[in-house]
Amino acid sequence: RICHLLIHIADMIHCFLMLNLFPIMFLALRAHALLRIVLGSTLLYLGYRHLIKDRAELRAALRKHWPRLALFFVWYLGIVELVTGGMFFVGACTQIAAIIAIIMSVKMFILRRRLAHSSIPQPLFYVLVLGISISLFITGAGALAFDLPI
Repeated sequence: RICHLLIHIADMIHCFLMLNLFPIMFLALRAHALLRIVLGSTLLYLGYRHLIKDRAELRAALRKHWPRLALFFVWYLGIVELVTGGMFFVGACTQIAAIIAIIMSVKMFILRRRLAHSSIPQPLFYVLVLGISISLFITGAGALAFDLPI
């Protein structure tokens, strides 16, 4: 009898541990869309900031290390951020945008030490962008996107 009681208690504990506290699996596709839209919005804001708001200051900061390439780098960074952010935001070619964001985040993580400007986010930001981009590359765009679900 004690063995049967222990087995019954173990089964109850096992069943309890298998359940989610908040059963919201119907939101799973929307979670990818939320990540994609938030990352896209953030990259759009950074692109706007680098191209329009802080362009002169960022160019002056980059001239210290790369005097000939400072203007090109500012335009390149801003345009890549705007295009990639737009692709993420609308959900078009999400995996291509994720590859671009992965390359950009690794590059900016390495170059951040040389770029001493307030409009360039901290390295932790690029680690988060890298993680979200890898996740979106693997899982796809989610709901509310132009990409077809895989």
